[in-house]
Amino acid sequence: MNAKLWPIAGVMCLSTSVLAQGTVVFNNGPSGLVSRWTSIYDSTPVALPLGGSDTVDYVQLLYAAPGTPAGPFYFQFDFGDSLFQWLARNPGWMLGPSNAFPVVGEAGRFDGGVVSLQGVPAGAQVSYALYGSAYGLDENGDHVENYYQGISAVFSTATGTDPASAVPLADTFGGMVLVPPLHLIPEPSTISLAALGAAVILLSRRRRPGRTSRDQAP
Repeated sequence: MNAKLWPIAGVMCLSTSVLAQGTVVFNNGPSGLVSRWTSIYDSTPVALPLGGSDTVDYVQLLYAAPGTPAGPFYFQFDFGDSLFQWLARNPGWMLGPSNAFPVVGEAGRFDGGVVSLQGVPAGAQVSYALYGSAYGLDENGDHVENYYQGISAVFSTATGTDPASAVPLADTFGGMVLVPPLHLIPEPSTISLAALGAAVILLSRRRRPGRTSRDQAP
């Protein structure tokens, strides 16, 4: 190659390297399922989707440079921009792609395939979190959009340099549980009082007094 062409070739290679974006496989595994509360009264986790092929439930990838702080997620209302409020409170985090459920036959699983992360150099280390949103049932048995939401704990991986070397998020994602709005979760005192009231009523029925010899006239 002509010696005068080497600098040009070097600049071309450097430009290609700079423009290459980090790649990951946007998926989870059996040890990192996405679940939600069974109901607003029962915090037992149930893997999504619940017995169907509902494609409205979804997860969205969030990513940032390693060490970027990530505060808690406050889900206060049935609807609204809670995710965007979280992003506003946590600068440095960016929205990645989203993916609907389900992986057929595997509750709590998703697989969005290989994705490229905008602004992330190929091979770089990245911090991640997943935002999740799922349908639920209200007290009338009606579906309410975004009834269960949440953001996972932060995890991290390196990124690949191309689709073939994309790093699966399933390797480090530990799962998450979506919760109902805080204002709908019954307070422990309310539940305790309701249970106590039911117990008193049941006990009073069992101890209903009958006629005794004292009650009978001489």
